Amino acid sequence: MPESIRETSTRTRDGVSIHIGEWGDPAGREILFIHGLGASSKVWGAQARSPLLRNFRMIAYDLRGHGKSDKPAEGSYYADAARWADELRTVMRAKSFKRPVIVAWSYGGRVLVDYVERFGVEGLAGVHFVSAMPVNDPAFIGPALLAGATAPQPDPSSARQAQLALLPQLTFRPLPADRLDALAEAGRAVPAALRQSLRQRPRTAEAVLRSFACPVWMTHGLNDRAIVADASVHACRHFPNARASFYENCGHMPFLEHEDRFNRELAAFVDRVNADGAPA
Repeated sequence: MPESIRETSTRTRDGVSIHIGEWGDPAGREILFIHGLGASSKVWGAQARSPLLRNFRMIAYDLRGHGKSDKPAEGSYYADAARWADELRTVMRAKSFKRPVIVAWSYGGRVLVDYVERFGVEGLAGVHFVSAMPVNDPAFIGPALLAGATAPQPDPSSARQAQLALLPQLTFRPLPADRLDALAEAGRAVPAALRQSLRQRPRTAEAVLRSFACPVWMTHGLNDRAIVADASVHACRHFPNARASFYENCGHMPFLEHEDRFNRELAAFVDRVNADGAPA
């Protein structure tokens, strides 16, 4: 992340302290990033450093149980979709966001769906799902995650080994060692109760997607072994106003694997949905 990042925190209604990082132009168009399971807000470093995005006002927060945010041990803090939705609303209110584009990667997409199901899309300029599964259906789980999704919950030592085995499968080409180490460190901090609770969440209904009355952009790697690209193909059929961009030679992290293209397309989407009178 850039040295100029401004770090703050806020507290949710259920008492969880949430860490927030902000960078870019304070007067720019707004982008809010949501990371995935086992990561943290640091995963958006390529976007924080990009000259293509320097004119935007950007924030990224650590989901509960991740990064510098609180990590309650009780599963009740993670099992209730309303808590995830309220957390996102709390972050937006804390930063006084007026009309953001929300960029949601992997499990972050489920958090975004939770939010829209409860609060709607009023006040959102648009949403950008990245390697996500808006319809939470086991049919879209790729081979890299399939064994972990069906196996019994491992003990902490086995979980660490499973994560180290998983990380190299998340990208089409190997990530630099420092990025792998950072991801591994973030994943090790996630409470076991969180992982167990997420395994028990019900399937999303397609009707929720049809309620997204705002522009939707979807990005997915065609070689994604965690969440297959068919997840985005299926979701696009149900969003009222969606477009998709599929990346060849790309796994689960297009924002790192093809960062220049990703940043160009994100900037164009944010500008387009904020332009007065412009079609989405």
